[in-house]
Amino acid sequence: MKTEGLLRRQTTRLTIVLLILMLSLLLLPVRAVQGQEGGNLLLNPGFEGAYQSYSSPTGEFVSEFRIAWGWHPWYRPRFEGEPLRHYRRPEYRPGSYSYNGTMSQQFFTSFGTHQAGLVQRVETATPGEMYRFGVAVYIWSSQHGNFLQSVDPGGVHVRVGIDPSGGTNPWAAEVVWSPFATFYDEWRVLTVDAEALSNALTVFIWSQVDNPVEHNDVAVDESYLGLAETAPVVADEGIWDAGVGVDVAVVDGPVAEETPAVQETPSASPTGATYTGNVDLRLRDRPRGQVLDVIPAGTAVAVIGRSEDRNWAQVHYNGQDGWVGSWLGRFSIPFNDLPVVPLP
Repeated sequence: MKTEGLLRRQTTRLTIVLLILMLSLLLLPVRAVQGQEGGNLLLNPGFEGAYQSYSSPTGEFVSEFRIAWGWHPWYRPRFEGEPLRHYRRPEYRPGSYSYNGTMSQQFFTSFGTHQAGLVQRVETATPGEMYRFGVAVYIWSSQHGNFLQSVDPGGVHVRVGIDPSGGTNPWAAEVVWSPFATFYDEWRVLTVDAEALSNALTVFIWSQVDNPVEHNDVAVDESYLGLAETAPVVADEGIWDAGVGVDVAVVDGPVAEETPAVQETPSASPTGATYTGNVDLRLRDRPRGQVLDVIPAGTAVAVIGRSEDRNWAQVHYNGQDGWVGSWLGRFSIPFNDLPVVPLP
């Protein structure tokens, strides 16, 4: 019996050591990066540009990982004896949802739970200053396939953190975290403040799931790391106060004035939208709604308004009024400022 107990304790210790080693390996790719000019210290805060394939520290190519440049994935692996559907390795890819009509980073598990997220380390902080990290987050968790509505969600909880000493372990006691938040089918900005202890800061995006439903998806967009006293404001609705297309100090992309002008039409306001790719103009606010026309990439169209749930925009194109997914376009005014149009 004593021998069995000793072996059990040794096995437990070995498991803990292996856990620590695996977590260390997962975090080795995190490297110091130089922040861009201006108030935002993060590299690629808008999750734009090329999405890179990823290899683990051991050289294993992870085909399910396509990561926005400047960022790195982290996840908690499943260990022997744990339920098969728990702590699955997520897939990472360019997002199906967008906060401001451009690109976003999405990660998810199907029929599985996860504890995972993204991390970035910078070395341009000033010790003793108070910094704020914020990022827009979207959650879709559902037992059904309508990607605009969460039905019977799995309990997805998200938070953001800062390691004020520049450490790269999301489980470290030094990390300062925001409270967990749980919400679905909308964008919300999560923020956290911490005082820098050195010139290095590490920011974390953390997601964890209670139940292995069919879809547990998280998308992130428009992040910020800078001095708390000059940080962009988050409005009562949980979005950046500047609205969709955050101030240029936060977003590496064109500002509203750069959107092509739109001719006013009798049935629409002069508010404009453009699209980076060809998009379908639909009769109804449905992903599979009847297609009335195809709006070519780069075409400026007049916007009539938006749906109450913010998932759709009604636009006027080629003599027809129809609906286009809100995540597909770039708008000349904050999207939430558009008038709400009753759905057909």
